[in-house]
Amino acid sequence: MGDSDARTRRLLVGRGRTGKGSNAFRESLETPQQAPYAQFKKIIKSPFAPARDAGAVMEVGKTSLMNKALLIDPAKCTSCLQCEMACSFENEGVFNPAKSRIKIFEFEHGARAIPYTCTQCAEAWCLHACPVEALTRNPKTNAVEVSNDVCVGCKVCTIACPFGTVNYNPSSGKVIKCDLCGGDPACAKACPTDAITYVEDSWTGYDRMQASAVAGHGRPA
Repeated sequence: MGDSDARTRRLLVGRGRTGKGSNAFRESLETPQQAPYAQFKKIIKSPFAPARDAGAVMEVGKTSLMNKALLIDPAKCTSCLQCEMACSFENEGVFNPAKSRIKIFEFEHGARAIPYTCTQCAEAWCLHACPVEALTRNPKTNAVEVSNDVCVGCKVCTIACPFGTVNYNPSSGKVIKCDLCGGDPACAKACPTDAITYVEDSWTGYDRMQASAVAGHGRPA
């Protein structure tokens, strides 16, 4: 087949006239460097699309050795920043709240303080948006973790996260996020008022449910 015939066939494929569809035409022109980004564009087109590894994520929930999560109670937070200090030291080796994966947000001129960090979403948009698959889920902790060896610092995951809990670290050129410290969160251990605790994830709302029940109906005599 000559060059002219080959080019004509590619055009016909691109127009869907050979039954292969237009994807074959695009793939025939795609360079190896462009391939990951083409995959990314397909994934990010709809954040509500099924996860590319949905089966694996579902299996994590079934076989996880530690179905636990961080439980945050803003009413107990005193804005002491112990959690931020513990987190930055655990992950960066320095006591620097700016490098912490957990943040304290103050409202009403400091009258209220709320700790906030990654919620380890079951449908993690950051994980699905990464063009190089640098984010993966740890089957033991169910946390989404960043592989520094794979991360290229493109910041796409920071855009995909609807809660803003994935951030770029200019010192390393990589992104950072809470990974639950491998199942032993430093922030929870450091909190002096139990505003941050590490509990079974099926019980994260139990205390509030009990308090609402008591408030609505009164405590039995």
